[in-house]
Amino acid sequence: MKASITIFCIIAILMVTSIGCQSDKTSHSRVSKEDVTINDFNWLVGTWKRETRKGMLFESWKIVNDSLLSGFSYGVSGSDTTLLETLSIEN
Repeated sequence: MKASITIFCIIAILMVTSIGCQSDKTSHSRVSKEDVTINDFNWLVGTWKRETRKGMLFESWKIVNDSLLSGFSYGVSGSDTTLLETLSIEN
């Protein structure tokens, strides 16, 4: 579970950092938080899978509407499935 959360946090930090550091060719101003939309996170949509020594970890994301992404993560070990967390990104 900690590995899944850590990976998600690293991905989120990289995404926010890259969005915040983008600039156009005529100006070197940073992108403001108003310029970031929920569509900037659409790359998360789908199911992500990671194999660990204890089993498989999955994180699944879907678009709910134009301002909300919803997700959840779960682990599978043998025939046991455990919900780890529910997630959302809202604009």
